[in-house]
Amino acid sequence: MLLAIGLSIAVPPGWHVAHPRLLEPCTDPAPRFALARGSRDLIEVQGTIHRTYVDRFPARPRRFRVAGPRRFLTCCSPRRRQKGWSLSFRDGGRAFYVDVYGDPAAALRILDTLRVRSL
Repeated sequence: MLLAIGLSIAVPPGWHVAHPRLLEPCTDPAPRFALARGSRDLIEVQGTIHRTYVDRFPARPRRFRVAGPRRFLTCCSPRRRQKGWSLSFRDGGRAFYVDVYGDPAAALRILDTLRVRSL
């Protein structure tokens, strides 16, 4: 179980905490944590607590899913030469961006275990 600033998530065997280099430095949203498996699979979670942003985000779904084709992600995303998906949601009075690379089914199963404590 990984704990980070009011967040907890199950880390299955084969996955580890990662520290990806970002395309550009970000302070808001701020990186919260990242998990990786091998060189292709990565989940990177960033968050903000500014009310201005939180209300704009959709409510957290019961189960996470990706939609549409993979694409190169920009802004505060990890520096990768790989296409992925970006998700956004709000939970516990906070807003989150999540970048998913590699096997989406594995990443989404992990992301579904995310627990957010209200700040």
